Amino acid sequence: MKNKKKWKEADVVNRTKSIAMSFFGPRPPKVPSTVANPLPIQPTSFIPLKPITPSHTVRPGCVGTTPRNPEPIQGCPIALQLLDSLQKRIDSLPKDTPEAANDHPLAAFSGDPTGSVDDDEDAWEKWDGPLNTLLQKSAEELEKLVVVGQRGLGGFHRFLSYLVSEHKVQGCLLEGKMERLFSAIDRV
Repeated sequence: MKNKKKWKEADVVNRTKSIAMSFFGPRPPKVPSTVANPLPIQPTSFIPLKPITPSHTVRPGCVGTTPRNPEPIQGCPIALQLLDSLQKRIDSLPKDTPEAANDHPLAAFSGDPTGSVDDDEDAWEKWDGPLNTLLQKSAEELEKLVVVGQRGLGGFHRFLSYLVSEHKVQGCLLEGKMERLFSAIDRV
């Protein structure tokens, strides 16, 4: 009986030690991840579009126009105000602002946006992640996005106009992202 009691006490002590040692003790080396980061979104082809003109106005209420489409668009007033503010900033960029190249991050948004969202898809669910990837960077990296042209801020504006007018993306969803972009444009 004495031996049995000693073995039980020793077993409890050994189990306590083994639990503590497994938590605080040495661990096997970490195995490196075999999953690679996803590739950035790149356009597969460029569809020639009409040149962007600086004739952008927003009409009172929920109606506005885009540089490519002079017909009034319907949308959230906040979103239309953000689009107007973006266009004004694009128009006020210095003449020596560089034009975007084919491999620029904004070039992914430069093609014709029609059909970029299927009928059964939620546009915000599909494009929130790529927009976050693009616009949630450091201030220095955001300043690199300040480029003009079809593959630059002009094409990006057209893409956002499409989301607002055709898929009714609300301005409150775009506000934070656009404010970061606005501050980068203002710094340039």
